[in-house]
Amino acid sequence: MANWSNPALGSTYATFLSDLKDRDLDVAKLFVSLPTNPVADMVRYERTGNKLQIYSGAAWVDELIELTGGGTGAATAAGARTNLGLGSMATQDSTNVSITGGLINATLTQVQTTTATGNQNDFVLTTPARFLHLRCNNPSLVTYTGFVAGSAGDIIFVNPINAQVDIANQSGSSSAANRVINQATGTISILPGGHATLIYDGTTTRWRVLEHDQGAWITPTFSAGDWTGFPSGTITVAAGDVLRHAYRLSGRTLTISIYLATITVSGGPAGVKVIIPGGFTCVGENPGQGCLILDNGVRSAGYVSANASNSGIIFQRLDGGTLTASTDGTYVYGGSVSFEVS
Repeated sequence: MANWSNPALGSTYATFLSDLKDRDLDVAKLFVSLPTNPVADMVRYERTGNKLQIYSGAAWVDELIELTGGGTGAATAAGARTNLGLGSMATQDSTNVSITGGLINATLTQVQTTTATGNQNDFVLTTPARFLHLRCNNPSLVTYTGFVAGSAGDIIFVNPINAQVDIANQSGSSSAANRVINQATGTISILPGGHATLIYDGTTTRWRVLEHDQGAWITPTFSAGDWTGFPSGTITVAAGDVLRHAYRLSGRTLTISIYLATITVSGGPAGVKVIIPGGFTCVGENPGQGCLILDNGVRSAGYVSANASNSGIIFQRLDGGTLTASTDGTYVYGGSVSFEVS
């Protein structure tokens, strides 16, 4: 390092050249070592902190390089991010991104597998995501009354793997913000092969079912009281008389398939009526579809229909006649009907 007071007028020739050489080396190396008697406005590269310094006349002061000069104009990382226009995202760990105020609010896709059964209120989504695949590997029936509220636009894809999954409509068993609004106002069921897609509505603070397909057909539990004469008369149906009674819901379209054998008729009913399963309600009037009725041994063309006013499904003879009284002598073949429910 050089003494910048030298060479002086009294310096000898022996020291003059070495003083000049020391000063030249100081400048060439940007003062790798601090000089003696520095002069104000000298520029030094301070290697330990990798920064430029300017001598003020009393001390070496760090010099900031502005953006226009290729620097950041700041002495701290936070100040540099501010000057460069970088938000909080710039410091977030890539394995735990949670961007707020933008398009992404969490990990885009996650999979959660659950074996929960019974009634599940305010079900906790352990891996929240903008799109969550909920694999329901329950060994027996599970009924979800609500899911812990997500962010607006969050989506759950519910996929049964092993057994039936039910989703209740606006159930009071879950907190208001966690409840589900189904497309149909009753509880919807999903079996393996089916699915439901829910989206969180931030305006109404509810999960909404966007799309639902039940999957396999469901056979309602037999109840003799579900079967009556229409509009009067008596129909007696035993459990063994019901060869098929199954339904399938897709969105708001309910399809019911029925095949009866050896039922008992008395009192001159015009047809056979059965309640709509699942607690659903028929919307409007639905034109009849064909079926075959064996009326005490006599084949007769028939039709099956559903309408809101009768709150049930009706099987009647096409000619409008009444069913003949018989004991275990009446059959209904291939009756099916599809209609909108609320």
